[in-house]
Amino acid sequence: IAAEALGRYGKPADVKAVLPVLLEAADAEKQPFFVSLLALNALDSMGDRAAPIKEQIAALPKKSAENPPRLGAYVPNLLKKILADLD
Repeated sequence: IAAEALGRYGKPADVKAVLPVLLEAADAEKQPFFVSLLALNALDSMGDRAAPIKEQIAALPKKSAENPPRLGAYVPNLLKKILADLD
């Protein structure tokens, strides 16, 4: 939540500092599902401020082994939305 706040409202140096943190937290293969989901939502809320890591966002895994069955499409759909918004 702190990284999201800095990413959305912070100065350029703050944004630069939090992008790698959010990117690492967004990796669904390395993080629990809901941690990944919160990080992706944070990146989504940042809009164009997340543009410097667009390629890394595109490379994130679309699924993890622990996706809850009813939420399985959420991460891939959110990644698709983020990337479309950054185009």
